[in-house]
Amino acid sequence: MEREARLWGYYQVLYADDYCKIKHLYIDAGKNISYQYHLHRAELWTVVSGCGRFVLEGQPYSLQAGDIVKIEAGQRHTIQNIGDGLLVIHEIQTGKILSEEDIVREELPDCL
Repeated sequence: MEREARLWGYYQVLYADDYCKIKHLYIDAGKNISYQYHLHRAELWTVVSGCGRFVLEGQPYSLQAGDIVKIEAGQRHTIQNIGDGLLVIHEIQTGKILSEEDIVREELPDCL
């Protein structure tokens, strides 16, 4: 499995083909991914464990294990781990381009 370290933790690619990529995101306590959007892909997230503050298009939501969110291409999003342990997210990417280069980062919103 491909594993990639990030400032917020790490991710592992579980599966990838031309149509779909499946990852697990492991976000450390108190950390967050960048506020970002994708031009060419949508993502479906399932929270596997932990809890987080999720922001979609500037609107904050609380997420916990079992919650599912769909992020369309072009929608700005981030998540912060607000728990004590790891926040684990199962991410399914679908779209024309499933590449780490398809990330546009923006300044974090005030609600995070």
